[in-house]
Amino acid sequence: DPDCAMAYWGMAMANLNNQKRARGFLAKAVERKAKAHLHELPWITFLENYLKEDKREDNKRELEAIKDIELIVQTYPDNIEAKAFLAWKIWHGKNEASISSPMAVQAVLDQVFAVAPDHPAHHYSIHLWDGFKPEQGLKSAAAGGPSSPGIAHMWHMPGHIYSKLRRFDDAAWQQEASSRVDHAYMMANYVQPDQIHNYAHNEEWLIRTYNDLGQAGNAIFLAKALISHPQHPANNTLDKGGCSASYGRTRLIETLIKWEQWALLLAVCADNSRLVGPVPQISHEATRLKAVGLAHFAQESPAELAKVI
Repeated sequence: DPDCAMAYWGMAMANLNNQKRARGFLAKAVERKAKAHLHELPWITFLENYLKEDKREDNKRELEAIKDIELIVQTYPDNIEAKAFLAWKIWHGKNEASISSPMAVQAVLDQVFAVAPDHPAHHYSIHLWDGFKPEQGLKSAAAGGPSSPGIAHMWHMPGHIYSKLRRFDDAAWQQEASSRVDHAYMMANYVQPDQIHNYAHNEEWLIRTYNDLGQAGNAIFLAKALISHPQHPANNTLDKGGCSASYGRTRLIETLIKWEQWALLLAVCADNSRLVGPVPQISHEATRLKAVGLAHFAQESPAELAKVI
């Protein structure tokens, strides 16, 4: 259907993090407005207003977007997708238009779940309560993964709630589930770990959770695994934050210091080490040298400590 405006609208929505690309898709949706259904028009209008290049303040842009989606909800009160999008937009714009009532947003989400208990809007509910009152997100934490079982991030997100509530067994279970989904995807599609959204973040969270559980061996193993991932120059280097290379080094050092594994720490941080050897990146090298100094101090080796200093 080359005249399907909403197909282009969907591509625009999928590219909101790349607004130049999103505007290109939206322009094609606007070109097809005349052939769109009546109930599709306000969705196109909402995105037209939101992506419009003008001098509005960010706060005004977000509040107007929320009102545009509210209008769709009011016009089509049985449309649970509109209600889910409303909850998303309120959360998505929280930095520019702060959320004054999480309970009000949850009330909208509860209307969605009343009709579709397994709706992936559980993702929004988890984010909503993660920073406010995590126990309020427990129902969505339990439902998150099963609502979208093929999406690793939906298994990861409940770990936010469980970690905040110090339910570390549950948090580890969630992150391990996320890992399994990502590993299956990598094998099926021949992609590298750091080509996957949030893969490294999930794994580093799991390392911290293993440490919370006292599972030092698992934490060390996983940190070494992150370091050993392919260091593709576009996706995974020590110059980039949030990737396997950076997280692996940082979490391995943290873990060995936490459990006072001084001999192992000195071995992995040695000048000839392929794990955490010397690097030109100043922040990573400072972290390595500090760890080596701590190890020498703990082993009462003042001469070696002085060399590091």
